[in-house]
Amino acid sequence: MNAPVPAALLLTTMLLKIPTVEANELSHVNQLPLSCEPIPQHKQKLCVASTHSKLNAVNDVVFYHSDQGDNLTLLHVRKGDVAVTWLEGFSLGGRYTIIGEAEEGHPSYLIYDTEQFIDTEYDPKPVAVISDYLFSGLNSLTDAGIATMSLNHSISCEPDNLPKISPLDSAECKVTIDIFKPTF
Repeated sequence: MNAPVPAALLLTTMLLKIPTVEANELSHVNQLPLSCEPIPQHKQKLCVASTHSKLNAVNDVVFYHSDQGDNLTLLHVRKGDVAVTWLEGFSLGGRYTIIGEAEEGHPSYLIYDTEQFIDTEYDPKPVAVISDYLFSGLNSLTDAGIATMSLNHSISCEPDNLPKISPLDSAECKVTIDIFKPTF
């Protein structure tokens, strides 16, 4: 009996036979939703096609680079063994690409250099990772690496109840952190 083939692998195999395709054509042929986000300060887009498991909260994700003519080039494939993966967005000026992952509802954010992430000849590694149960979401990221984070709602937003993180906006329950320095 043949084992099922992950959708991301099928999609990758199909794309390897067709190096570039138009974005509308890809979405139609493979019946996967394709979403494209413009990269700030770039004339390109990062596109994502994602499968969703019926049984588990996991997905396979395929990342594409879209040029000015909407031609897609395969960049990366992520098999979702234990997590849901998504494109969270970009830093305000587009220097960094933010990929979100969640296991059991806890979000983590992998921060990549955008130029490396969209380079087909490069296997990018995160330049920073934000993964702490103290945080429930990433609100924004500057090109200097300063992130505004929402605090987990189970944590009281009173300054005395929190580790020394500066500055604290207790009204909105948000903090700013430098992604390149230890949080605590």
